[in-house]
Amino acid sequence: MIFSRINILVILFLTLCMNLSAQVNTLYYMTGVPQSYYLNPATQPGCNFFLGVPVASSVYFSGYNSSLSLDDLFWTDAETGQLIHPFHPSADIDKFLENFENENYVSGNFAFNLISFGFRVKEMYFTLDVTSRAKERFSYPGDLVSLIVRGNTNGETFDFSAIGFELIEHVEYGLGISRKFSDQLSVGIRPKILTGIAAITWPESDISLYTSVREWTINSNLNMNVSLPGYTILTDEDGVIDLESGLVFDSTLNSVNDYKKIATGNPGLGIDCGVHYRPIDQLEISASVVDLGYIKWKNYAHRVSLNDSYSFEGVEFSVRDTSFLDNMIDTILSNLELTGTNESFRTTLEPKIFVAGRYFIVPGFDVGQVSRFNFSKEGFQYNLTLLANWRPSPLVSLSGSYSPIGGSAKSFGLGLSVRLGPFHMYFVSDYLTTTYNLVEAVPLPNDIRRYTFRYGLNLVFGCNENKKLRRDKPMYYSDEY
Repeated sequence: MIFSRINILVILFLTLCMNLSAQVNTLYYMTGVPQSYYLNPATQPGCNFFLGVPVASSVYFSGYNSSLSLDDLFWTDAETGQLIHPFHPSADIDKFLENFENENYVSGNFAFNLISFGFRVKEMYFTLDVTSRAKERFSYPGDLVSLIVRGNTNGETFDFSAIGFELIEHVEYGLGISRKFSDQLSVGIRPKILTGIAAITWPESDISLYTSVREWTINSNLNMNVSLPGYTILTDEDGVIDLESGLVFDSTLNSVNDYKKIATGNPGLGIDCGVHYRPIDQLEISASVVDLGYIKWKNYAHRVSLNDSYSFEGVEFSVRDTSFLDNMIDTILSNLELTGTNESFRTTLEPKIFVAGRYFIVPGFDVGQVSRFNFSKEGFQYNLTLLANWRPSPLVSLSGSYSPIGGSAKSFGLGLSVRLGPFHMYFVSDYLTTTYNLVEAVPLPNDIRRYTFRYGLNLVFGCNENKKLRRDKPMYYSDEY
């Protein structure tokens, strides 16, 4: 039984977190990286032309767990050297349960560029990106963890209303246009066409479980939106879903045009906009809004509802049988009535606002801050990141960051950009830990619940336009040098 509980918690933390909610703040002022305009479309890449290596020009990943870090699951006893977990006799299970709130989240994002390029025309810069993006979010109540860890008592009611799930995948076509109106002011806009690929959203639920010695009663009132390309959900004349058939592939899809309709049947729009302003040569202040937008899901769209209650006497299981949870779920679903309708629905992107500033201490070195305001399903989130950027030459730039608010006191960010002839590569990450716990000779990051990184490869040309400025103005405070 203990083994199965550990499995559940490890899967909860690792599997979901590593499948796929934050941007990489360190990238904001890494102007040597062409893709820095993702955070502010007013940012113009330093080279006159860049071409992203297909699929590899920008690969982005982020993961977030609101309640647990790895050192909450495994640690080594200082006196005995034994591996300790929350269910070990030496562990304090009450302290472990204090990690969980009424509503807890595991979420993440994954994105990579299919096409990416940009070019300069006098004071203007144009970019085009085709990006595949996916996001996942799972929410769960603290009562669910309590039931798994402690079990139940007679006459106890567990509130599972916080259970929710969201999985959205879409393709983004972004056309960026920025213009420098003077040495002091530049603005940019990046309209985007969105096409939804697949979506499962669980926008609302009201679920409770009453337990007693004689029976358990589950009450459910939930609605789920589903759009999976080429798949339909079968229902009878009363709208009841046939659970045995499940999802059925649409056999009428026979031609290329049919599949084109799938690829373009869930349209959406989005926009990014931003500005950079230098009141004096040494000071730059910036602001941007990114990921304003929505997707209208019409292709193979379904609304699934579970509004029912069921009482059962329990599920048979043995201590060695770790599949009892699956058996219980199968029993519940087989006795509850799922209904479905063909209804379109709408999802929104998660907007972010950036307010930033930096001060050039000497040419090639600046310090600053980035404030990010997230508006996500988890609610409003604020993050403050302190930055330092060093450009020892036009070929290399280094960036470091620290996020005292919204990050972790034990983590830092790091960015590296290197250009070798026409080849440009970069790596940037936030929330790299400074401390580790050594567990069974394996170093595990300490007190880290959030992680992000982005890396990419580009071909760049025309990167030396600032040479004359640096020669004529020895104290020229260039973004690139």
